[in-house]
Amino acid sequence: MDKVYFNEFFNVSEKDMEQYGAYNMSLISDTEVFVDPILLYRKENKKYYEAHQGIINYIIFLRDKSINGNVTNSELEQYFCFKEVKQNWFGYARYGNGGHALGMDFAKELNEILRNYLLDFGNVQKRPTSRIEQLCLFNQGRGPDNISDFTVCLVKTFLLEYTQKFSQDYLSKAKCEIYNISRAYFNYKEQKWENKEYYLPTFKNNFVLLTPSDIIRKDESFVSYNDLVCNFDNFVSNLENEELRDRINTHFAGIIYHELSKKEQKDLVNRAVKENPEITYEYAFSKEKDINIAITENQKMIVSFKTIQLEKCKPLINSLRQKTDFYKFSDVSCKKNALQRLSILKKYLESASYKKYFFLGDKKIDNNLLKKLLTNVWYAGRPKVEAVKENYDLKFIPVYNAKIAKMLTNYYIDNAIDYKNTIVCYICLDESEFVNISKLVNKLGLKTNENIIIISSFE
Repeated sequence: MDKVYFNEFFNVSEKDMEQYGAYNMSLISDTEVFVDPILLYRKENKKYYEAHQGIINYIIFLRDKSINGNVTNSELEQYFCFKEVKQNWFGYARYGNGGHALGMDFAKELNEILRNYLLDFGNVQKRPTSRIEQLCLFNQGRGPDNISDFTVCLVKTFLLEYTQKFSQDYLSKAKCEIYNISRAYFNYKEQKWENKEYYLPTFKNNFVLLTPSDIIRKDESFVSYNDLVCNFDNFVSNLENEELRDRINTHFAGIIYHELSKKEQKDLVNRAVKENPEITYEYAFSKEKDINIAITENQKMIVSFKTIQLEKCKPLINSLRQKTDFYKFSDVSCKKNALQRLSILKKYLESASYKKYFFLGDKKIDNNLLKKLLTNVWYAGRPKVEAVKENYDLKFIPVYNAKIAKMLTNYYIDNAIDYKNTIVCYICLDESEFVNISKLVNKLGLKTNENIIIISSFE
């Protein structure tokens, strides 16, 4: 069987995972989803709420360190730096589950923010709310992967216990091992991170960490820097804090926000936030009141992911296996085999009903999900760790609009891609996309290059 998802590798039913609430992630490559801390903020769910409070408690600990004196490099490394928890298989890695740690740059920035701007963080008597996302509203913000990685590190105990319970209840002993997990929890009395043993799923000599489906998000966190920038003028006009609203309006009098460039808007918000840190509290509080929107968005996302998994990915894998020689070319470390495989994929998709695999209703699958789908199909049953000898880079690129042609032209010129080591497979889902990418390939003199494949899957 060409396995892709956790339930397939661990011989557990999708129904059991759904009933438990665990997200059935791919073990082929990272999925571009992230833990959204606001989805943990649910007082009706005791374990979620306790995990969220644990985040706040640790940041209060860091705040106290920051404002009580100079934090040494040793303390920054011990308390403010965090390794990526890659075992949940979330992130941007195209193949496998590698990622980046939150290192000293993050630590120094975090220390500066807590020391200079968020001195009242966690003080419920002075502030209506405090959230981890506030830390990412300074210095042009940080991406959803940073917020998620930070959150996962701070709720690691909850996720380990969640996964251990599933392992004990649903998995065979042959599929699990006892792991001594580093930095499993923080000992406040001793002021140090402690290790602890957990019974967990084992995969490729490492453990796997499950995540509840209802705390993840596909795009940016619900409370995010970009959301604040996009809606800053509306946020300010609706501020209930009149003194803060008047102060901001007076400070930026005469500026018409929506007429500013995106860079100018970001510069203005950065300045406003640093001069008025109260903005971060008020903004977080305003978003917190709309948590039901975040919950609804999560539910829709999970439905679409499940549809892609059951109705797109698995059927395409099965069809390629049953009707073509696609999976007979199993050694994709060989470039010749990879090109042969792509030739088979092109022929099959161009002759098949493309909407069956690439559309949800009448809408095209999201660009990133389409790349994810094809990556899972490519490596089904064979995680990247078994293909480390590949001497080429394969890129699946959906051509989703006319704008991408200009972007790609600049990309190739700026990066001078070596086509001897890079295979690019373009996916066109309508005629205009095919025309645009064909013009680009011709312009770059790559029409006869065997490493450029265009799949025109449209009627």
